[in-house]
Amino acid sequence: MASLHLTDERLLHVLRHFEAVSPRVAARLRAAGLDDGAGAVAVAGSRFHPSLGDPMDVTEVLQRNLPVYRASQHDGSTVVTWEVSRAVYPEGVGTCGVTALDELPRHDRDRVVEEERVGMRVRVVTLPRAVATWTVTAVVEPEEGGVERVRALFPGPYAPPFPAGMEAGPWRDEAAAYWATHVLVRVVPAP
Repeated sequence: MASLHLTDERLLHVLRHFEAVSPRVAARLRAAGLDDGAGAVAVAGSRFHPSLGDPMDVTEVLQRNLPVYRASQHDGSTVVTWEVSRAVYPEGVGTCGVTALDELPRHDRDRVVEEERVGMRVRVVTLPRAVATWTVTAVVEPEEGGVERVRALFPGPYAPPFPAGMEAGPWRDEAAAYWATHVLVRVVPAP
């Protein structure tokens, strides 16, 4: 497995899959002239388990494990998936923040609302519980010297990017078809 590299901008993007911003991540982002990432953690979607630490910790864990799946994308990037040991992470590596609409019980389908996200309306369901996952997915791009730059990193199986802003073509059509049948999951525990 090549070395994984998180640029400061991608680090800020990946924070949306964490519950909190660690002091070392906040310091790195401020040193790069970016905001401290506090706003990124409020976005609906998948979340890494707090025991995994921060994005740099997750990339270190992944580099010690062999990926189980690699697939090239139309834009030269590669989707890489890892299955992490249930014995090592009994509570999972995080929660899956996307689900198929038809897998939701009818009473949960009634909770689906639309929200503005990255220039398009996306569907979000608020649930009182999270679904654990032992899968981690990264979208990476090759760099010189055998390094792979992380574009996206999240717990759960691969979900394509939102089609807003994508050029017309089969990849956009596939992404649109996926998001027409899937919703983001926001977990708000029942009081």
